[in-house]
Amino acid sequence: MNEFRQNLLREFIEPLEQIQTAVSTDFSDSVRREAFRIVHSVKGCSRTFGLIRCAELASELESMLADDDFSSADNSPAVSERLGLLVEAIKRPNGHASLNRRASVSAMVPNTHTVFGRISSEVYEQLTERERASIISALRRGRRIFSLSATAGDGRFAEDFGTIRDRVSRAGEIIAVLPGSKTETGSTAIQILASTPDGDPTDVPGAEELNIDIPDRDLSELAGEIASHVSRVADEASKKVSLGIVCGDVELGTLTKPVFEILLHLTSNAVDHGFDKSGKIDLSILSRGDGIEISVADDGVGIESVYSDSLSAEREIFDPGFSTLSESGPNSGRGYGLYAVKTEIDKLNGKIRVESRKDVGTRFVVTIPG
Repeated sequence: MNEFRQNLLREFIEPLEQIQTAVSTDFSDSVRREAFRIVHSVKGCSRTFGLIRCAELASELESMLADDDFSSADNSPAVSERLGLLVEAIKRPNGHASLNRRASVSAMVPNTHTVFGRISSEVYEQLTERERASIISALRRGRRIFSLSATAGDGRFAEDFGTIRDRVSRAGEIIAVLPGSKTETGSTAIQILASTPDGDPTDVPGAEELNIDIPDRDLSELAGEIASHVSRVADEASKKVSLGIVCGDVELGTLTKPVFEILLHLTSNAVDHGFDKSGKIDLSILSRGDGIEISVADDGVGIESVYSDSLSAEREIFDPGFSTLSESGPNSGRGYGLYAVKTEIDKLNGKIRVESRKDVGTRFVVTIPG
């Protein structure tokens, strides 16, 4: 097992041991909910990392904790025992059979098509929703994104800009034009984002390709693991998913584990709840001041289509046990995924908002301070 996966799993050991102690001393309803939240996240990680034993133990614990006839007093010893077994399984992940070893963005199962791009957060936040969608669309078509910085003279801006635009248009499709500030010579700085099927256009001097490798290793590993997770969930649900990932100039550091856990649940939610047979999921991780912003959007039916009162649903979806699915599946349906997301965000003093429109889709936006 690679170092990234091992480090993520190890971070679950301490909270699991704390829950085990609480179960043995005061097994209250709040302890039960917290146990379910942590075990649910461990199950998701284990299934994504292909750890059969860990996933089986976590699934057994979930079933016990979700049982309508569950008695804390009667089941305390059994839950404590299985928590201990789960901790030991996490400590020795290489000693158990694996379902798979997928970790790269490119090693996807057939039901998932993944595209990846990198763009600075400063540039990305200036784009409209339509322009952001155009970037993902271009990546999905196998095109490459490039940026060109140029200046247009103050007295002849239209003429100079027209010349620059025509030159770029011959090499590719213009996605956005971002105006800049005045230069010392009185010219206006502009930045053009465009796409081309051939990489950097040789006839546009100064063009720089944007969708390059992620410099931050944790972010690169995380993007690959989330892509692998989405591919597995889509495969198990017999759905076809097109996943678009855009990463900014972000260094995760200590936020790697909570960000991974948040994305694990939000993407599972998008696949299982967002659409019936096929759909698109767009994911972005960007810097925002001293912190980061995470967005997960699907083009599915929207919350209102599966819940009559969308405003109430947007409040209640984060409650433990709330689910729009009539039956639970291997990844969703017990109503603890979004509860786990909200709990993790609250611990980080972050915020989450939901944007949803019927038959258009749903978007979750998470902001986490640095």
